[in-house]
Amino acid sequence: MVRLFESLTGPSRLHILMFHRVLAATDPLLPGLPDARRFRHILRVLKRMYRILPLADALALIRNDKLPSASAAITFDDGYADNYTVALPILMEEKVSATIYVATKYLDGGRMFNDTIWEALRETPCDGVDLSCLGLSEIELHTWEQKRAAAHKVVMALKYMQPEKREVATSQVVEALKVEPRTDLMMSSENVAALPRSIITVGAHTHSHPILTRIEPAAAERDIAEGRRILQGIVGEAVDLFAYPNGKPGEDYDGRHVQMIRAMGFSSAVTTSPGVHVKTGDFYQIPRFTPWHSDAVRFSLMMLHNALAINPRIVDV
Repeated sequence: MVRLFESLTGPSRLHILMFHRVLAATDPLLPGLPDARRFRHILRVLKRMYRILPLADALALIRNDKLPSASAAITFDDGYADNYTVALPILMEEKVSATIYVATKYLDGGRMFNDTIWEALRETPCDGVDLSCLGLSEIELHTWEQKRAAAHKVVMALKYMQPEKREVATSQVVEALKVEPRTDLMMSSENVAALPRSIITVGAHTHSHPILTRIEPAAAERDIAEGRRILQGIVGEAVDLFAYPNGKPGEDYDGRHVQMIRAMGFSSAVTTSPGVHVKTGDFYQIPRFTPWHSDAVRFSLMMLHNALAINPRIVDV
């Protein structure tokens, strides 16, 4: 249905799907994340509907008006260990390529602030916690639903703080929860180096995953350059694909950062604004879409809806 629609309706559209994690098994705290079974099913449904291409190849084709109709690419953000241990074997089994955008600070035992909150709430022995330090009231933690709601509240309270202040506040939350979260969430440098280049492309995602609009432009440029430098040292080749941290146009990055990425010689940059990419689109503000449904009919309808979004939200440059 989608392939027929896209073959009859104007310019070739590139769907870029965005994932973060693929779990070995379902998680009561994170039920929205795909597990291995669901991810495999999504790939098989996707393969019936689309030509799945390496992102760099797809972008080269679209620049030259040669992209086949109903084309798609798959991406992962951040560099989670389960990209290597769970998703990679399935991608290889299904012969599907993907791009993994890595935030280098968290390799080798690091942990992003949001994961620190989620994992601390998962493992805490406390039945409740006073988070008045964040302007939040006493929060009960008896059930997975309560922990999930608490995590959303705390992450949103921390997300747009200045990085130094956020780090302090995150430590205060962990201390209040009386737990030290796990340190094996992200890939190791050895994992990244071992990713098979035949199906995996490594892209840059900054070093420390800052919200770029919340730091000075010079600091943003340094963080982007540092992440790229470290990645190129790990993989032993040029890294020219980029993903904006968090990725909301105008909120998480702005025109200054688009110009910065272009000037630094990246060939493209992806956002988290839904839609499809066409030749006339901005190659430094490429939209991406997260497919939540593994049911084939619902998945098809979501992708069809996404195919209509040719002009995604972007910022002026």
